[in-house]
Amino acid sequence: MTWAVLMTIAISASAMSYPEARREALFLTDKMAYELGLNDAQYNAAYEINLDYLRSMESRHDVFGPYWRRRNSDLRYVLDAYQWGLYTAASYFYRPIFWRSGWHLHIYARYADPHFYYRDRPTVWVHYRGGRNLHVHSYYAGRDFGRPIAPPRSVFKGRPMERRMEGRPMKRDFGKRHMERRMDRGPQKRGFGERHMEREMERRHGGW
Repeated sequence: MTWAVLMTIAISASAMSYPEARREALFLTDKMAYELGLNDAQYNAAYEINLDYLRSMESRHDVFGPYWRRRNSDLRYVLDAYQWGLYTAASYFYRPIFWRSGWHLHIYARYADPHFYYRDRPTVWVHYRGGRNLHVHSYYAGRDFGRPIAPPRSVFKGRPMERRMEGRPMKRDFGKRHMERRMDRGPQKRGFGERHMEREMERRHGGW
């Protein structure tokens, strides 16, 4: 089997049929659920959104056209801020399709086995056939999707987004220890430290 075959699975160059779009949407959404920690409500919504996007593919111009922008707009209502950051940092989720003499999904470069799934099928898989992306207003706006499931940390090892997220608590902890050491040096040092912090807060926030 060639590298190109392992990297992608081609879909027909014409508009996707419902069975094709359904299969690819399920595989893509299953991996999103695994990496982003989607709960059941988010999992169902993401499947609907991915199915709508894939069923809208009729030409190569649809890959990053209005349907792609609508997909991202709908998912923004479904994902929380942390999940959204991870989603946009993963190109195989954020830009899932490319055209090269036919439709291809980037997700198969990361998950080569098309028969392996982490989750059961979403409940909407049985009856949802698409079409919610055709309305002017998002079906998902204003809905409560609950708290996400924490994604497995090993999935994100080495990603720039994850390194940034991991670095923030370390900086806060370092700053706290630094201030504790300054406060332990005696009354004069404490007073200087407090005045220094007040001036620093005024500088950053433009005064109180």
